[in-house]
Amino acid sequence: MKKHCEEWGKLLSAFVDGELDEDREMSVEDHISRCRDCREHLLELKMLSAEIEGLSRPEPPGSLDKLTRKAYRKWSVFAITASWIVVISLSVSAIFGIWEAVTNPEISLLERILLTTGISGLAAALAVVTVQRFKARRTDPYREVRL
Repeated sequence: MKKHCEEWGKLLSAFVDGELDEDREMSVEDHISRCRDCREHLLELKMLSAEIEGLSRPEPPGSLDKLTRKAYRKWSVFAITASWIVVISLSVSAIFGIWEAVTNPEISLLERILLTTGISGLAAALAVVTVQRFKARRTDPYREVRL
């Protein structure tokens, strides 16, 4: 490939894979109609792509499927445990925040009301999300499906 065609060579692979927008695709088509080296390179890329497409894809061994399922179950348990730790931590923080707002004499009445309302709102939102998750879990038609 000629030195001045190196930039075009980078686009040829994307052209073969259909990854170019319409303007660049037309530019590449125009260039390869005038440049024999790039046209030959494009043919090589197309042949290579066809060979790769023709390769068979081996099936993974059955043990890999079992390992994947086991890892997924472990990750699920971890995710559920982590979620509960976050929920409990936020709940405890909310309780202490409300307690501090109510009992601290240095905080004005308006600040107490705003802080208590904000924390209570977050706690309510957290409770609603938790309840919805439990409802969704019970009504999930695919809950019996194990990966």
